[in-house]
Amino acid sequence: MKVSFLACILLLAVQQSASQDTVCVMTYNLLRYYPSDQLRDQYYRTVVQTADPDLLIVQEIDTAAAVLNFLTNVLNFGGSNNYSAGMFIDGYDSDNAIFFKTQKFAFVENKPIATRLRDISQFTMEHVASGRSIVVFGVHLKAGNTTTPEADSTRRSEEVDSLRRVTNSLPAGTDFLVVGDFNIYGSFESAYQKLIAVGGGNEGHVIDPLSMPGIWNDPAYMSFHTQSTRVRSFGYGATGGLDDRFDMILMSKAVSESGGVGFIPDSYRAFGNDGQHYNDSINRLPNGAVPDNAAEALHAASDHLPVVAEFVFDPAVGVERNVLPGKSFLTYNYPNPFNPSTSFELDVHERGLVVVKVFDFLGREVATLVDEDRNPGRYRIIWDASNMPTGVYFCRMISGSLTVTRRVLLMK
Repeated sequence: MKVSFLACILLLAVQQSASQDTVCVMTYNLLRYYPSDQLRDQYYRTVVQTADPDLLIVQEIDTAAAVLNFLTNVLNFGGSNNYSAGMFIDGYDSDNAIFFKTQKFAFVENKPIATRLRDISQFTMEHVASGRSIVVFGVHLKAGNTTTPEADSTRRSEEVDSLRRVTNSLPAGTDFLVVGDFNIYGSFESAYQKLIAVGGGNEGHVIDPLSMPGIWNDPAYMSFHTQSTRVRSFGYGATGGLDDRFDMILMSKAVSESGGVGFIPDSYRAFGNDGQHYNDSINRLPNGAVPDNAAEALHAASDHLPVVAEFVFDPAVGVERNVLPGKSFLTYNYPNPFNPSTSFELDVHERGLVVVKVFDFLGREVATLVDEDRNPGRYRIIWDASNMPTGVYFCRMISGSLTVTRRVLLMK
């Protein structure tokens, strides 16, 4: 049977489209989320179910217990088990956390970037279907607009300096996002200018999918404001209605140019903002962006709106996962969940020490396993966790310059 050239082109286009995976990324300042504050969980559940993010980065979460509570009573409420959480690091003041659909992503690593106030979180995630890695920097910059005794904008600028030192060191073509609560008041701020500044010899700058010159507290930008969701005081949080664009999703040059990971144009939005609530509460009906119950939930849960954007991941053709040229490091661990021990098998193609470090959910190192044989080959390392409590652990396998992290579950 003959197939026309046009039919072949159409078939190829369908096959290519089917090989791509669309991912929804969401950032959300949860407003001082504590595990004891479970009244708000019902509202967070409505928000998350309506937005349906594949990758969720949150700010203002304070403890590992809070992360676990949000995972259990919000994301996986009813026992769905669709979501998991990356390793939490408890830093100074409030913290960031990352949650993800296990069908879409695997957690690799969380590295804190120290600033004078809150840590910036460097999350590395692996997209399951494509095998591609993406780095997500979760930020919560200094709040406020005061000028004495030290300008808040100056503190934000210094925090961006810490971030740029890391992003500037990334290899060209790295797919990364910078997301969170920036507390920036306009494009004129030094922090924003440093974020977007193109530096010589590196691609550490970010691309803003929105063009918003000048002061952002302007009715011309009302569709993209994220704070505040309320005009009356209750619980805690800022009031005054929607008039600030504090929350953003920014992307690396590589992501903005598409390819392995690409931004879907016009997918960026302040979730729940229909552009009709300037200086008003988000739950004043009608709300043309979300259902009425979601508008009520956004109002009650936090004084910030989430921001969402969609990205396309293409398969990493010809690239094996966790493999660098001459430095192959393929990892397997079984069983998982396990009790009382689990095994790690590694194919190491470079000479050097092989180490497995085990961390608990708080990021504390609880075990170090070393294989003294420094020659390339197949390794098997067993972690006997019979003296450890039930819980989630993160096992970081190190060989030479390559590091891979795996999440394991001990169930007794």
